[in-house]
Amino acid sequence: MCFGYWLETRGHQVTIATHENFASFVRQFDLKFAPIAGNMEEFLQSKQGQRLIAGEKLKKEEGDKLLLQQLESAWSACQGSEVIIYTPLATFGYHIAEKLGVSCFFASVLPLTPQGCLGF
Repeated sequence: MCFGYWLETRGHQVTIATHENFASFVRQFDLKFAPIAGNMEEFLQSKQGQRLIAGEKLKKEEGDKLLLQQLESAWSACQGSEVIIYTPLATFGYHIAEKLGVSCFFASVLPLTPQGCLGF
């Protein structure tokens, strides 16, 4: 969230689009929140989620409904964006950016180096 806050302090409008169960976390940083359908914590704790974590491929119909809901809510959240920053769990961000004709950047949600809010 530090990066989103940093962008806002430099005059950019930031919207964090993530699953609804993270709304209070995002809002504590006074950032705009756009909900993405589904509860990933709940999904990952389900039998389907555990199978996915174990490396099994889910049958197409098992994940289709949730994925379609996520794509639709992500598409709505990205309307009017100038840039989309997406994570490994939301690779559809790349395709949404391409369709909207805006720049996009891939960002890991896990730090790969020691951090202190990007050193800014």
